[in-house]
Amino acid sequence: MMRVESLIKRPSGHEVTLAGVSYAFRPPDWACQVENPAHAAHFGAIKEGYRVVPELLALELEVPGGMVSRPLVPPLVRRGRPRKVVTEVATDGDI
Repeated sequence: MMRVESLIKRPSGHEVTLAGVSYAFRPPDWACQVENPAHAAHFGAIKEGYRVVPELLALELEVPGGMVSRPLVPPLVRRGRPRKVVTEVATDGDI
Protein backbone atom coordinates (compact mmCIF):
# COMPACT_ATOMS: atom_id res chain seq x y z
CA MET A 1 0.00 0.00 0.00
CA MET A 2 1.29 3.45 -0.87
CA ARG A 3 0.40 6.95 0.20
CA VAL A 4 -0.04 9.38 -2.70
CA GLU A 5 0.09 13.12 -2.09
CA SER A 6 -1.28 15.65 -4.54
CA LEU A 7 1.11 18.50 -5.25
CA ILE A 8 -1.87 20.51 -6.52
CA LYS A 9 -3.37 22.05 -3.38
CA ARG A 10 -6.90 23.08 -4.37
CA PRO A 11 -8.72 24.61 -1.37
CA SER A 12 -11.57 22.08 -1.56
CA GLY A 13 -9.38 19.22 -2.84
CA HIS A 14 -10.18 17.02 -5.83
CA GLU A 15 -11.03 13.45 -6.81
CA VAL A 16 -9.48 11.15 -9.40
CA THR A 17 -11.16 7.94 -10.61
CA LEU A 18 -9.00 5.14 -12.04
CA ALA A 19 -10.65 1.93 -13.26
CA GLY A 20 -13.72 2.59 -11.10
CA VAL A 21 -11.75 3.38 -7.93
CA SER A 22 -12.14 6.93 -6.63
CA TYR A 23 -9.25 8.67 -4.84
CA ALA A 24 -10.07 11.82 -2.83
CA PHE A 25 -7.25 14.32 -2.33
CA ARG A 26 -8.62 16.63 0.37
CA PRO A 27 -7.18 19.10 2.88
CA PRO A 28 -5.41 19.17 5.25
CA ASP A 29 -2.87 16.77 3.71
CA TRP A 30 -4.15 16.32 0.10
CA ALA A 31 -3.16 12.63 0.29
CA CYS A 32 -4.84 9.22 0.17
CA GLN A 33 -4.04 5.51 0.42
CA VAL A 34 -3.58 3.68 -2.89
CA GLU A 35 -3.66 -0.12 -2.67
CA ASN A 36 -3.40 -0.91 -6.39
CA PRO A 37 0.30 -0.81 -7.44
CA ALA A 38 -0.65 0.09 -11.04
CA HIS A 39 -2.62 3.09 -9.79
CA ALA A 40 0.28 4.18 -7.55
CA ALA A 41 2.60 3.92 -10.58
CA HIS A 42 0.15 6.00 -12.64
CA PHE A 43 0.15 8.77 -10.03
CA GLY A 44 3.94 8.51 -9.65
CA ALA A 45 4.39 9.02 -13.40
CA ILE A 46 2.73 12.44 -13.12
CA LYS A 47 5.71 14.12 -11.42
CA GLU A 48 4.28 17.64 -11.56
CA GLY A 49 1.02 16.57 -9.92
CA TYR A 50 1.64 13.76 -7.41
CA ARG A 51 4.22 12.29 -5.07
CA VAL A 52 4.20 8.65 -3.95
CA VAL A 53 5.35 8.06 -0.36
CA PRO A 54 5.99 4.45 0.72
CA GLU A 55 4.11 3.68 3.94
CA LEU A 56 7.33 2.90 5.81
CA LEU A 57 8.43 6.48 5.27
CA ALA A 58 5.12 8.04 6.31
CA LEU A 59 4.21 9.28 9.76
CA GLU A 60 0.59 9.77 10.78
CA LEU A 61 0.11 12.97 12.77
CA GLU A 62 -3.12 13.82 14.53
CA VAL A 63 -4.23 17.39 13.88
CA PRO A 64 -7.52 19.20 14.41
CA GLY A 65 -9.85 17.84 11.74
CA GLY A 66 -8.24 14.42 11.28
CA MET A 67 -5.04 12.58 10.53
CA VAL A 68 -2.27 13.95 8.33
CA SER A 69 0.43 11.85 6.70
CA ARG A 70 3.85 13.42 6.32
CA PRO A 71 7.05 11.76 5.20
CA LEU A 72 9.59 11.11 7.95
CA VAL A 73 12.51 11.40 5.57
CA PRO A 74 12.83 11.69 1.81
CA PRO A 75 13.93 8.51 0.04
CA LEU A 76 17.69 8.17 0.34
CA VAL A 77 19.86 8.03 -2.74
CA ARG A 78 23.32 6.68 -2.06
CA ARG A 79 26.12 7.82 -4.31
CA GLY A 80 29.80 7.03 -4.48
CA ARG A 81 31.73 3.98 -3.43
CA PRO A 82 30.19 1.49 -1.02
CA ARG A 83 31.47 1.64 2.53
CA LYS A 84 34.05 -0.91 3.64
CA VAL A 85 32.49 -3.57 5.82
CA VAL A 86 34.74 -5.12 8.46
CA THR A 87 34.24 -8.87 8.53
CA GLU A 88 37.19 -9.92 10.71
CA VAL A 89 37.04 -9.93 14.49
CA ALA A 90 40.17 -9.35 16.58
CA THR A 91 41.00 -11.91 19.24
CA ASP A 92 43.13 -11.45 22.36
CA GLY A 93 46.19 -12.80 20.51
CA ASP A 94 45.81 -10.14 17.75
CA ILE A 95 45.87 -7.18 20.14
